[in-house]
Amino acid sequence: GALVVSGWASAYAPGVMEATVRYRLETGVWWHEPPRDWYTVHGYIATNDCRQVGRIMTLIAPDGREYRVLVADCGGADGGSDFMTRNNIIAELDWKLWTTLTAEHGRPLSISLK
Repeated sequence: GALVVSGWASAYAPGVMEATVRYRLETGVWWHEPPRDWYTVHGYIATNDCRQVGRIMTLIAPDGREYRVLVADCGGADGGSDFMTRNNIIAELDWKLWTTLTAEHGRPLSISLK
């Protein structure tokens, strides 16, 4: 099976992740070309591994529910990467997914990814 990584989630500000996805779609700047059904995902995430950008992953909530997510961004050299590593943040979520999951499971939000 796929390797499961566990840690914490944080979030992008409202609208930022969607703008990133639009930019990547317009410019074609992806590590992997997203699958044709990319728009059916539950949300978007940023991970610390830029080689995952464009891939679909599964985010597992604390109650075991699974959400298909598109890796739309990654921790950058602007300090984002170090911050994520230092705090064991395995994904930053788009605002909508973050608010949905934290309303249900509280904060800090513990997640797994595969």
